[in-house]
Amino acid sequence: MRSFLHKMETRRLHNSDMKRLVRILRKVPAPTEEDYERKEVLYRERTKKAIQRLPSRLRCSRLSFGSTSLCSIHNDLNQNLVNDIWSWIRHEFDGAIGKFLYPLIMSDGVLTADQKYQVRQLEPVLQMWQPNFSVEASAPPDHEPIHCGSRWHYQQNKCSACIMARIGSHENVLFALFAGMVGRFNTKAFTTMDALRSVAGWDSMKSKRLRFVRYWVRKTTGDTALLRAGDLGLELKRLRVQWKHERYHQPRLPSRKRMQKTRGLALDQTSKIPIETVHVHPPGRSTTSTLLDQKLGPNPRPPDANSLSPLEDLGFQLEMPSMRERTYTIPGDQQDVHPALRECPTSVSVHSPMNASEQFHESRSPDGSYGTLEPDDRMSFVAPRPALLHPPLTLDHSIHNIAPSMISCASTKLYAPSVATTRTIASYNGGPSSRANYVDPLDNPIYNYIETQEERVEKYRRLLATRPDSDPFAEYEDDAMVLPRPQRQSMYSAFGDNAFDDSRFDRIDEEIAEDETEDWEKTEPDGDDELFSEERGIGVE
Repeated sequence: MRSFLHKMETRRLHNSDMKRLVRILRKVPAPTEEDYERKEVLYRERTKKAIQRLPSRLRCSRLSFGSTSLCSIHNDLNQNLVNDIWSWIRHEFDGAIGKFLYPLIMSDGVLTADQKYQVRQLEPVLQMWQPNFSVEASAPPDHEPIHCGSRWHYQQNKCSACIMARIGSHENVLFALFAGMVGRFNTKAFTTMDALRSVAGWDSMKSKRLRFVRYWVRKTTGDTALLRAGDLGLELKRLRVQWKHERYHQPRLPSRKRMQKTRGLALDQTSKIPIETVHVHPPGRSTTSTLLDQKLGPNPRPPDANSLSPLEDLGFQLEMPSMRERTYTIPGDQQDVHPALRECPTSVSVHSPMNASEQFHESRSPDGSYGTLEPDDRMSFVAPRPALLHPPLTLDHSIHNIAPSMISCASTKLYAPSVATTRTIASYNGGPSSRANYVDPLDNPIYNYIETQEERVEKYRRLLATRPDSDPFAEYEDDAMVLPRPQRQSMYSAFGDNAFDDSRFDRIDEEIAEDETEDWEKTEPDGDDELFSEERGIGVE
């Protein structure tokens, strides 16, 4: 008995499997056809027999229990496989193709009337799975909707196989579906552009999604319609790239915030209140660049600007030292110094050389007492350091045999000099510093997690999805603003929606890893001889 370690999905299908499935998902009689009831009975019988002849991997297991979302006609199909196929097909209808086609349809002169009509055949199809579908809302703005009557009525049983069978029974919808997918898919999914000029060239496509729809179109409409749909898809791709190139070279539209500011400025200009012009004069001494950047905010206030309020009447002093003086000088009272940077003044005995008067001068207060020792050149000293770096020095009051000039210096307040003026690396005589407690972030157990190939591909797919520039058809904010916003119920609703992921199902086109390959995939040939013999034997159309 054959056992499957992995669920059956689209990327495990062989070419022969795709042809068997598309042969079943077609030929649904329409209610408007003559002798509809008899055709409905024949369709049920033919479909059930075709499902019974499918390989076991395409059918549901006899040992499976539980409810199924498929109807009584298709309940013998592999439910996981059918739902997987329907998920990426619905993704194309719900927004992937519409996002690609919307600027081409809304731009005048890009598509011909015949091309617009061909690609717009997908619009009313969404009625089959949207209960609140509106025909008027399905069309692009300023376009007449496509009326199809009750052909695409809501599918009451919600069977995904029935919905796909109804899609495969309409030639125009399959034509538009294949053309839209060829247009929006990356060219890496094809072989070469020259090979696509023949039917055999479309057979060797790398994308399994395109290959599945290609077999669908060829089985329903024939080779001629397949080539026409492929040529239309390539033309749509060229026109889309051309439209994007023209949009890139056009001047960008202002953002919404800037548009609001522009509207406010226009209102101010129309008002009768005169606006006073302020001329800003840059300061005379400045080491920064004089280039003005609007993103950095308004220009700094000029030094000669008048205050808006009488500060002197409020008790403030206008003539205050500049920030440079407060930073690079040694203040006497430290009122302008941050509390964390204040130092405790200590009286130290200074044994200065004979020319100390040339380096320092004594400042005398109005009452006759001596102030602090200040340097002659205020810009030559380094800013004072916090008091924690230099503990206060103790005084030896027993010293009395010092010269009077030295005693006067000892009785004054002197701040401990800075580290930059007293110590160097060579003068350091302390012990070795303690080793820093570094923590290696790679020691975290989450970095030892072994990813599977699917998880790694999904991680990088989500990472690339956040970069819109990686997609040549990615939409910018300006693209969504230059065109009117489509209706939410239409197939074009994804245009301008950054949350919509175009590459959500790209992993279906990837090759299966060797460790994921089942035994039946290694031994069973991927040929069509058996399929063709079956069709000739039973006379399937």
